[in-house]
Amino acid sequence: MTPNRLAVADNITLSTIQTDKFKSGLITFTVSQPYTKENIAYNMLLTSVLKRGTEKYPSISELNRRLDELYSSSLDIRSARIGKNLTLTISSDILDSRYIPDGTDILDGVLELVGQTVFYPKLDGGYFPENIVAQEKRFLADSINAIVNNTKSYASTRLGELMFSADSEFPTIEELKAIIATINKEKLTEYHRSAFGHSQLKVFYVGGISGDELSDKLKKHFSPWVVANIKQAIPPYAEPIRQYKAVTEQMPVSQGKLAMGFKVGVTASDTDLSHYTAVVLNELFGGSAASKLFLNVREKLSLCYYCSSSYDRYTGTMTVSSGIENKNRHIAERAILAELEDIGKGKISDVELNAAKASLLNGYRQLTDSPYDLQGFYGNREYFGFTEDIETAKSGIMAVGKDDISRLAKAIANDSLFYVEGTLDGEGEYEE
Repeated sequence: MTPNRLAVADNITLSTIQTDKFKSGLITFTVSQPYTKENIAYNMLLTSVLKRGTEKYPSISELNRRLDELYSSSLDIRSARIGKNLTLTISSDILDSRYIPDGTDILDGVLELVGQTVFYPKLDGGYFPENIVAQEKRFLADSINAIVNNTKSYASTRLGELMFSADSEFPTIEELKAIIATINKEKLTEYHRSAFGHSQLKVFYVGGISGDELSDKLKKHFSPWVVANIKQAIPPYAEPIRQYKAVTEQMPVSQGKLAMGFKVGVTASDTDLSHYTAVVLNELFGGSAASKLFLNVREKLSLCYYCSSSYDRYTGTMTVSSGIENKNRHIAERAILAELEDIGKGKISDVELNAAKASLLNGYRQLTDSPYDLQGFYGNREYFGFTEDIETAKSGIMAVGKDDISRLAKAIANDSLFYVEGTLDGEGEYEE
C-alpha cells in the first residue's frame, strides 16, 4: 500500500491509499507553522478552542450530535512537533460506505464539519468568545501543571529543555505558562487566521474512496482556502553537539526517574537511507524487549523497573528513559552508557542483530493492518514530501550491518541528563 498523490489546488495537496481492507477510513488535515515558543503556546490553546463549536454547530453538544448522525464519526484536533515544525492536525475516523444502509454520505458530512472548524469557528463579534478562551486557558494551565505529577513525563519534558536549551525557540514549562497567560481573544483569533492563511493544507486519506472523488469533495468544501506567503516545511535537522548538561531535581516520590539524551547526528532523508542505521541501533540498544538495555540493565542486573530508548529521525536525537531506585542512580547510568559503548566496540552478536531487525520488520508488516498505523508511517513522510514506502524502509533495515552500527555508535554524543530524585522511602512504584 503506497499513497497516490494529487494536487487538489496550488494550496492543497492530497495523498490517498485506496483500500477496501478496513471497515472505516481515516482522513487527516494538516497545516504547519514554524516551531517557536509563541506558536507552541497558541497552537495548544487553539486546538482546544476550536473544539468548542462552529458557526453552524455552536456548541460541543451540537457538534457531537452531528457526529452521531454521521454514524459516530470522530473529529480530533491536535498539535505536534515534527523536527523544526509545529503542526495542527484535524483527523476523522469515517465508517466505510459499504456498511451504511441508508446511503448517508458520511465523508461529505465530515468535510463540512472540518470546513466549518477551519473557516467558520464559533465567534462573538468577530473574535473567539472571551469566556471560552478564558476557560480553555485555565484548563491548559492545569494540564501543564499536571505534567509535574507524572514524574516519567516530567523527566522527559525537562530533558528536552536541556537537549534543546541552545535553541531559543524551545520553551521551558514556565515560559509556556507565561505566554499562555498573555493570550486574549483578539490575539488567538489573529493567530487562527495566520495559521490557516499562510500554510499549505496537506490532506491524507486511507479508505475505500478514490482520490478523484475525494479531490472533488475537497474542492467543494475548501474553496475558501486561499493562502499567501506559504511557509514551507523546514527539512529534518540534526541537532548539533554541545557541552554536556546534567540536572538533578528532588521530588516527593519513591521511584527515581532517569532521562538521558544523546545526539546521533543522523536524520531522515528521501535520498539517503543511512538513518536506518540509527533505527536499527536504537532497536538493538533499547527499543524492544530483546534489546541490550532490557535484557542486561533491567533483567540481568536488575537495576531498574523499566529502561528503554527511542530515536527521533527528524531531530537526530536519541533518549533513554528509566525508572530506578535512588541508590542505583549512578550504577544504572554507567551500565546504560556501557551498553552503548559496547555497541561502538562491535560487541553485537548475530542473535542480537537478527532480533532487532526481526522486531522492526514485524512492525512494518503490521502497518497495513490499521489505517492509523498507515497514516502514522506515511503522514510525516508525506509532510516532508518524502516518497519512501514500507518496502523501502524494510530494505533499509536489511541493508544495515554490524560495522555500520558500531561506526555510528562511536560518533554518538552523550548530550544531557535529567534525574528526578525521589525523597520518599520504600520501593518505587512500577511503571512500564
